[in-house]
Amino acid sequence: MNQTSHVWTEKQMRLCYGRFYDLGPKLRLDPKNVPRQFWPLVPYAEFWGICDDCERERLLEQAPPHVQANLNEVVATFDNAMDEWLAGPEADAPHSSDEYIAFSAMRMAAYSVTGKRELMHGLLLFDVTEHPISVVSLERIFESVPGFREVRRNTPIGTPIEADYVDGQDFTTVRLMTNSEAVSIDGTSGAALFAAWILQSHLDIPLRMIDTEYSFDLILSDFATVDELQRAMDRGHSAD
Repeated sequence: MNQTSHVWTEKQMRLCYGRFYDLGPKLRLDPKNVPRQFWPLVPYAEFWGICDDCERERLLEQAPPHVQANLNEVVATFDNAMDEWLAGPEADAPHSSDEYIAFSAMRMAAYSVTGKRELMHGLLLFDVTEHPISVVSLERIFESVPGFREVRRNTPIGTPIEADYVDGQDFTTVRLMTNSEAVSIDGTSGAALFAAWILQSHLDIPLRMIDTEYSFDLILSDFATVDELQRAMDRGHSAD
C-alpha cells in the first residue's frame, strides 16, 4: 500500500489534514452499525459523510491534494468489499442508518476525486543542482517567516517536515518529500505561488519549479516578481 492509500486514524487525519480538518462536519458515528472490517474507515466517514451533494463538493474542492489522494486511494482499497454492505439489503430499507448514509456519502466523495484529478494539481520544487533540500533550512523558514503556521515534523505519511502557508483566506500546505529531493506545494493558487517565492528568496540554492501535470518547467530565480512567474505558468498551460 503506498503512502496515499495508508489508512489514517483520527489523530493522524488531524495531523495530515492540517487546518483543513477544522472545516469538516465532525459527525459522530456508532461503529456498532458498521461491519467490523470497515471500522478503520469510520474517521473518514465522520469527516466526508455529508449527505448534501453541494456541501460535500464544496468541502472536497477545498481539500489539499494529498488529502484528496488519500481519500481516493483508501476508499478504492475497500471499494469492492463495501459493495456487499452498501449495495446489500440496507440499500432497499425504508430507513437507513446514519452510518450507512455517511459511508455512502464518503464513497461518493472519493468517486468525485477520481473524476476530478485536475483538483490534485500542485507544484514541485527541486534544487537545480539535484542535491537534497535541507530539513533544517526549511524549518528555519517555517518558524521565522510570517504566513507559515502549524509546523509538523515526521508525519505519519513519512514527510520529514511540513507547514501551512496562509495568505488572507487562501492557504496551502508546503511539505518536504520523503527523500528530501523535492518540496511539494498543494495547488497553484496565489498562496502556493507566494510560498514558492518565499522559499526561493530564503534558500541559498536555485529552485526549479514544475507542476504535477508537467505543463511548465521554470527556474524560480529567473523571475523578478510573482506576477511574472504567474504569467509564465499561464503561458505553459496555454501551450498544452
